[in-house]
Amino acid sequence: MNTQRKIDPEIPPTAREDWVGAFIGAGPRPPAPISGGMVFHLYRSSVDHSLIVVADGTAPTKYVNCPNGGRWQRFKSFAETGTRRVDFSEKIAKADIRKRGFHLIHVAPAISAAE
Repeated sequence: MNTQRKIDPEIPPTAREDWVGAFIGAGPRPPAPISGGMVFHLYRSSVDHSLIVVADGTAPTKYVNCPNGGRWQRFKSFAETGTRRVDFSEKIAKADIRKRGFHLIHVAPAISAAE
């Protein structure tokens, strides 16, 4: 098997924050959404992509300003499934959204094996 020497422009490398909300150990098929469950809407900072705010469909600017002069940009949405996700706890996010109207996530940079 040959190793890839150049980055394929059709398949660019992904950043750690792109994986927020991905299923962990879900099996071959994604889990079904919970009937009547919440739909999570993720927005990330235009200045710092590792800063993500989660809301229930309400614009996040109603509750929290984007720091450093940035704007909240729609990132992704997904339905509640009760499944473990990368850097995201449905249970904690749901509680924060009910209490404050939003849930804030700061994605820590990945630690390489050399560190």
